[in-house]
Amino acid sequence: MFYRQKNSVVICIFIFILLSLASNACFGSNLEEEYLLAGVENAIQGRFKEAKMDFNKSLEVSNEPKLNNANVYLQIIEDAINQKIKEETATYIFKGMNHISRWDVNEGMAELDKAIFNEPEYKYGYFLRGINYATIILDHEKAIFDLKKVLELDPQFAFAYYNIAYEYKNIDNKTEAIKAFKNFIKYAPPEDEYFIKDAEEKIRELEK
Repeated sequence: MFYRQKNSVVICIFIFILLSLASNACFGSNLEEEYLLAGVENAIQGRFKEAKMDFNKSLEVSNEPKLNNANVYLQIIEDAINQKIKEETATYIFKGMNHISRWDVNEGMAELDKAIFNEPEYKYGYFLRGINYATIILDHEKAIFDLKKVLELDPQFAFAYYNIAYEYKNIDNKTEAIKAFKNFIKYAPPEDEYFIKDAEEKIRELEK
């Protein structure tokens, strides 16, 4: 999961819910989790159309679809199906996420490294590796490095700004954190109102 603390309450960010593969904490139902797990397994086996159906079903039964990791997984699946990325790149990513969800972090990061080596211009490899550095390994500098790479590849990737803002905040770089939160607000779609409000609140706190 991508955890962020707000008033001592853990926020589960909609993309990339890592740990929720192993826990029900952020799921509205067991069925939601079952579809997500089935989708990951199908993706690992290269059954991308089946994985797409599973991820869509996970969203359909979700009480909080914006918090469901299926959103980003569907983007990766679509890129593989439409041949925007190599199929093995997607497979590496899903293998990595599966390992990490089972606390096999070293193996998981190794698979994400393979995805990046295989497709160095694919933003989601860096994004997911950066999120793992941020939330599980707690290496903020490496997280920032990967998230900056994402933004080089896609300067309008809103949630890369959101996550890098928290990483700058974690290392007490208020100037860069404020800048990143503002960029998130600039590029985030209106339906991400919850996260926009959180970013606005963090900017006010940092500007005090």
